Amino acid sequence: MMKYDKRGDLASRDIVSQSIEKELKKSGDACVFLDCTHLNMDLFINHFPMIYSSCNAIGIAIEKDWIPVIPAQHYLCGGISVNKNGQTSINNFFACGECSRTGLH
Repeated sequence: MMKYDKRGDLASRDIVSQSIEKELKKSGDACVFLDCTHLNMDLFINHFPMIYSSCNAIGIAIEKDWIPVIPAQHYLCGGISVNKNGQTSINNFFACGECSRTGLH
């Protein structure tokens, strides 16, 4: 990641996804891997129960296996139409962030 962004692994998810995609195109590999084997498993499972159960369901034991990762859409722009001030068509109802549709991404 350091060759793509000075923040390395702490770069924003769009930059990380783009960087992974570039590396996969260069290497021809199907995925990169996320190594969680060094983490406290009790804390991981408590914080990410869906990731843990999804990996288990397909035979990935994160205690010893790396998790295959490919870039994907991480979030969607919302569908609540708002004006530039976040106002909706409902009186005194405002929306902002990922739930709103502003015309900007």
